[in-house]
Amino acid sequence: MKQLIIGCLFVLSLGSCANAEQLNAVEVISASFPDSIEIKRNGNCSIEFCPDNTCEFYEAKKDVSYEELADFFYIYTYFFSDYYTLNEWRNKDEARETARKVLARDAYKQCKGKNDMMTAQCILLKISNGQNIKMYFVRDDENERHLVPIDIAKATVIR
Repeated sequence: MKQLIIGCLFVLSLGSCANAEQLNAVEVISASFPDSIEIKRNGNCSIEFCPDNTCEFYEAKKDVSYEELADFFYIYTYFFSDYYTLNEWRNKDEARETARKVLARDAYKQCKGKNDMMTAQCILLKISNGQNIKMYFVRDDENERHLVPIDIAKATVIR
C-alpha cells in the first residue's frame, strides 16, 4: 500500500514545474539562442528569454505545469514576440514543426482556429486565463531590475 501511494504521488508530480524533463519546446529555441534562456524551478516556475540586450520574463503559478509554461513561451515567441533576431529562427524547419506539434496537442483541441495564428492566440489566452501565467518586459535602469507587466490579450492581437 505504501508503495502504491508513493507511486501515485510520483505520477502526480510529473506535471509540476519541478519536472522539466518532459517533451520540451524550449530546447528548440535554446539550440538557436544558447545562453539566452534561464529556467527557474523554485516555487513558481519561470522562463527568462534574453536574445539581445532586453528580456521577456514568463512566470507561472505553482499549479501550472512546466509543459504548459514551456508551450506558452514557445507559442508566444514563435507567433507574437517582436524580437528582430527571431525572424531567421522562425523560418527553420525545426521551429515550424515544433510550433505545429505544440498547437496540435490534445489539451488545446478546443482552440482550433481558421489559421495557426488564431489557434496560437486562443491557446495563449486559455493558458494564461486567471493570470496563471504572467509576462513581463525586463528593463535594467541604472543597475536596477524592473519588471514591466505585459498585457497578454493586447500582446497577442492579430494584426
